[in-house]
Amino acid sequence: MLSHPALLSRKYLQEQSRRLQREVAELVRAEEVQKKSLDAQEAELKELADQKFALDQHAIVAITDVQGTITYANDKFCAISQYSRDELIGQNHRILNSGYHSKEFFRQMYQTIANGQVWRGEMRNRAKDGSIYWVDATIVPSAGADGKPRQYVAIRAEITERKRAEEEIRKLHAELERRAAELARSNAELEQFAFVASHDLQEPLRVVAAYTQLLGDRYRGRLDQDADKFIAYASEGALRMQSLIQDLLAFSRVGRVDAARVCVDCEAAMEEVLGTLGPAIHESGAVVAHGALPVVWADRSQIAQVLQNLVGNAIKFRGKEPPVISVQAEKAGQDWVFSVSDNGIGIPPEHAQSIFVVFQRLHTRTEYPGNGIGLAICKKIVEHCGGRIWVESQVGRGSTFKFTIPCDVLAEKELCSEQIPVPS
Repeated sequence: MLSHPALLSRKYLQEQSRRLQREVAELVRAEEVQKKSLDAQEAELKELADQKFALDQHAIVAITDVQGTITYANDKFCAISQYSRDELIGQNHRILNSGYHSKEFFRQMYQTIANGQVWRGEMRNRAKDGSIYWVDATIVPSAGADGKPRQYVAIRAEITERKRAEEEIRKLHAELERRAAELARSNAELEQFAFVASHDLQEPLRVVAAYTQLLGDRYRGRLDQDADKFIAYASEGALRMQSLIQDLLAFSRVGRVDAARVCVDCEAAMEEVLGTLGPAIHESGAVVAHGALPVVWADRSQIAQVLQNLVGNAIKFRGKEPPVISVQAEKAGQDWVFSVSDNGIGIPPEHAQSIFVVFQRLHTRTEYPGNGIGLAICKKIVEHCGGRIWVESQVGRGSTFKFTIPCDVLAEKELCSEQIPVPS
């Protein structure tokens, strides 16, 4: 017997309904299991955070959801932000925003963690009382079942003191740069003044010297002895002033205009110095010897001037014995160290620095001629080259003047090697 079609249709619909109910129940159970799993994961994550960072007194830990709402904060986070845990939970992390960072800063941070990548950086936050603190932050995304970030774990370390120290260093550096620029400007103005003054004074002094000498030549012996003496004093004073002005002009020229630096063969420069000082060497009976001298990258005339001034001083400030002078050079680290030694009268230790000051003299002009500017010129030239100069001396046993010239590997190996062999 065949069943009625209406009965078959009702039975089919009932079976389909029961099947759909079973599927819905399974989906509901799956969602509940997933929710329980995610809640368990979140609880486990918070528990792990408490356990992992409980022993680290410096770790500042917080967890937010993807909207930035704070869901967890450890004790250190509460302490540094000055908010209680109840005040933080449920709040957006912007509660700590100090207004220091740009929108682009946060845009890059959100883009990084939204893509599931770890973000690291320094952040300036504001505590509850308005005070500012800095943290070194690492934000780690925590993915859900679908693989997308579900929450973010932020681990911070306070770096406020370090940032304050960096700011102080920055301010000090800026102040030093300002003072250095001011000093350089002041020195440039002084050098310009000395140059102009000494240059402009030469002509009137030349007139004074010429006419006092003319007075002496014409009226010497025609007037009384006092007149002859006064004219001699005036003439001598004018000539001395001319010498001082010329020395001041030479001093002001050093470093005023950067001369072209070239490969300087110091041995060749030394031979020229010996030729220039030949009459003084012969008259004093001096013996001047030098070892192998290097090639340096410098102003040739200035290097020769330093050597000439030092050797000339060794001849001038001699004792009873004929001068014995030695010029040597050796490499020490990144510098060539030159030394000019003599057996002269020596220098008292208390004057080891003052002798490099312009117009400073330890002796009268009747004892030793000169204006006391040669060593000041040496010091200015050496420092302009990036080196330094000093003296080692004992009274009555001679002096050794030493100065450094920085090594220039490029100049020595690539530029100078084609022209002049460099001593090893």
